[in-house]
Amino acid sequence: VARGDIAPAEVPSLSQLTRFGLKGFFGSVSPVEDFRVDQAAVALFLNPVSLGVYVVAQALVNLPRFLAQSVGMIAYPSVAARRDPRAARRSLWRHVALGAALALGAVTILEIAVPSLISLFFGAAFSDAAPIARILLIGAFCVSARRVLADGVRGAGYPSLGSIGEAA
Repeated sequence: VARGDIAPAEVPSLSQLTRFGLKGFFGSVSPVEDFRVDQAAVALFLNPVSLGVYVVAQALVNLPRFLAQSVGMIAYPSVAARRDPRAARRSLWRHVALGAALALGAVTILEIAVPSLISLFFGAAFSDAAPIARILLIGAFCVSARRVLADGVRGAGYPSLGSIGEAA
């Protein structure tokens, strides 16, 4: 990073901080990820056995999300520190590409290993979770890319874009 590329520290006002936080709230606190709305829906509409199979399938989709969250934690301050908007965009897209590549690698490996991992960790009784896990892994890739992008655009000063993406 070039010295002239990093912005000096500026202290925002309380009202600026409040507006920023409110605009980016839903982009940083995902109801699906954090409150498990999907599990509640499965529990509400299906039987307990189906919920158990779904939870086992969902247990295997955390790795791509953790990787993306880690990259997003680095992307936010890295993008925010850029003075030049073009440098901020380049930093944003580099982090998104890194996060997507890591998530894609994890998803690819897990897609192949899902049946074996379910048998190893949960037993053959939960083998019905494998096809569900494979579908959830595709969704995990999309959620992972959205996560890094939301963190990066928040760092660029557009916190509402992450909330719009979460709503969509």
